[in-house]
Amino acid sequence: MASPLGSPWADPRNRAYSPEHHLSSHAPEDVRDQCDPARGPVGMPRLCAYDGEFQVLGGLTVTAFARTSGAFESAAAAERVPLLLEPRRGDPEFQATVLNHGSSIVHVSGDPALKVLPSDAVSLDVQLSYDDEGSAAQTCILASRFRHAGGSVGEAATLDGCSWLEYNGPRSVQLASAAEDAGLGPDESVNVTVLTTVQRAGYLWAYPTGVSFLLLRERAQAPSVSGVQESIGSAKVEAMVWLPGQAAGSSPECYFTVHHEQVSGVLSLAEVPDATTTVADWPSALKATSVRNSAAARETWEQDVGGSCAWGDGKICRLELDETERLPSSLIQTSADLPYVCAWAAVRGYLGSVPRCVRMGAGAVRAQVAPSFVPRSAADAEQAGAAAARAGSLGALGGDAVTLGGGAAEALRGRAAASRPRACRCS
Repeated sequence: MASPLGSPWADPRNRAYSPEHHLSSHAPEDVRDQCDPARGPVGMPRLCAYDGEFQVLGGLTVTAFARTSGAFESAAAAERVPLLLEPRRGDPEFQATVLNHGSSIVHVSGDPALKVLPSDAVSLDVQLSYDDEGSAAQTCILASRFRHAGGSVGEAATLDGCSWLEYNGPRSVQLASAAEDAGLGPDESVNVTVLTTVQRAGYLWAYPTGVSFLLLRERAQAPSVSGVQESIGSAKVEAMVWLPGQAAGSSPECYFTVHHEQVSGVLSLAEVPDATTTVADWPSALKATSVRNSAAARETWEQDVGGSCAWGDGKICRLELDETERLPSSLIQTSADLPYVCAWAAVRGYLGSVPRCVRMGAGAVRAQVAPSFVPRSAADAEQAGAAAARAGSLGALGGDAVTLGGGAAEALRGRAAASRPRACRCS
């Protein structure tokens, strides 16, 4: 029986071949140099032993022989490895649409790759839509923190952390577990980024595309609350609520109640409804709740705070703020039986804040503060000095150290907005 024509083993010198070269020990780009018979020494083909799965570059032809003890080698079996093409980046034929299977979602018209989940969402059920005939898809799901102030999507979501899984049906992501795994606290918003890649016959895997699903949990900064009296020794004390530190254009509002003790718990002032809709930007996904919409306006509560805003009756009142200065339109008059003023802040793009409660009147912590007026320009100096002379001294009861953006006592009540100085610092 003759050896197959053209077999490398037809050369007796090759029968002394020691299998030092193993396919599995070579990188795909090195296989041709290490295992191509035509590249070996003259008259001595170089062969590699097949001892497991191996990879070669596309476009090469793999020729294989089988050998069995006591028998000649088999006939050669040759197969050309197809050279896969690189998909066109951005081609929809190589992309998958990511859906939240069976659940509501808020779409952002200005950014199709950004979605917002309802506030009460527990899970994200990822479903892909793509032309699966002759195609395959993989997904990678990453969780990171979403910062409201900068609107940064995918703070820690990078391809380096990906674990690609073959897509074979909807995949459920438990949001609480994803947030915990990302090291996020209960008041930090979650960005779940779903990366996808599609492979079609004759092509490499497409460049990944991603969609971000936001679970908005970050709260507005709590307001500051202080008691204000017109002069030292005055028995009349009114509560001032204001909101420092929020970004301009955030449309801040404060809501308050009066009670005989401190109020605990978070008031639901904004949420993402459980409904599929489209908004202009992600902050618009947060809508005012029924509790916020039913709050009494200043015209209602200003004459009877106890009757309109008592917590025991489940009532809250709205306190409008100047968007630039963050100062209230009115001070709040409390009574001896309802000495606590508890306030919440509502800011566009955030959930409602935690409550800030301060006791007014008897039993309040007292600290005298004196106003000093700092004009924003030389042209305001004369006006600011005149207002300071009229204002006298202020007393503050409870709350934090006071830094105000305008006016003295009468300006704080909204009675002299036209003559109020540009800036007032009480310290």
